[in-house]
Parts: sequence; C-alpha cells; structure tokens
Amino acid sequence: MKFVCLVVAIISASVFANAQQAQPLTELAGTAIDQAGAIIPSVRILLSSAKGKKYEVTTTDDGSFQLKVPAGTYLVEAEYTRNKAWEPFRIEKYEVATTKRMTLDICLRVSQRFTDTHGTPVTTEERSANRKHRASP
Repeated sequence: MKFVCLVVAIISASVFANAQQAQPLTELAGTAIDQAGAIIPSVRILLSSAKGKKYEVTTTDDGSFQLKVPAGTYLVEAEYTRNKAWEPFRIEKYEVATTKRMTLDICLRVSQRFTDTHGTPVTTEERSANRKHRASP
C-alpha cells in the first residue's frame, strides 16, 4: 500500500510541475521598416527576459516576423544582419501581455547613404521594397 501511495504522489507532483510550466504563449508579429516605410528583410530580432531566457527570429524577405513568447517584460533588440546600413533598435522594457497576439513593428534608422546597383545615390524617399539598393561603404 505504501508503494501505491508513493507512486500516486510522484505522478501527482509530476503533473503539477508540468502544469506550472505550461504557460500560455503570446504571438508577436510585425514588420521591420526604415523611416520611409521601406521594408527590411534579414533583421535579427532578439527578446531577452529578466530571467535570462532568449527568443530570436529573423525577418523574412517581406520584412515580417512571428515569434511566440510567454507574457513578461523583455529587452528587445533588432539589427540588420547583412551590414551596418541601419542603426540597431532597442527597447529596454517591452511588456508582453497574456493575449493571443500582439504587434511589434521595428523601425530602424538609416545610418549610411544608399546607392542603386549602378552607384547612383538614392534618397530615403526613393527607397522601396521594389528596388534593389545597397549600402555605400
């Protein structure tokens, strides 16, 4: 009888521990853009919790991303991964609520002059998702 009670106690403790860890996740979705609204693919987005847990995602070709994280307070950092054309983005205390979905749009500031594929300077207003540009060295 003691053995049965011990097994039941162990199973109950295991079920309780798993229930405590099963925290609902909130989906963060958004887009990385610059000041003119041009989309930016390949932006690395990192969320870090106060407990040291890290969540990372990279924006797709259309500048969008989706990431599921538990509710809490996060440090949000984002940077363009191909070069230093845009300044890094940072939010010190970003609150993620216990909801099904939240929007987090990332706006990176241009830190370099851009040129088109022929080396002609391109102004911020001329950049768009439809043109290929490269950062000038």
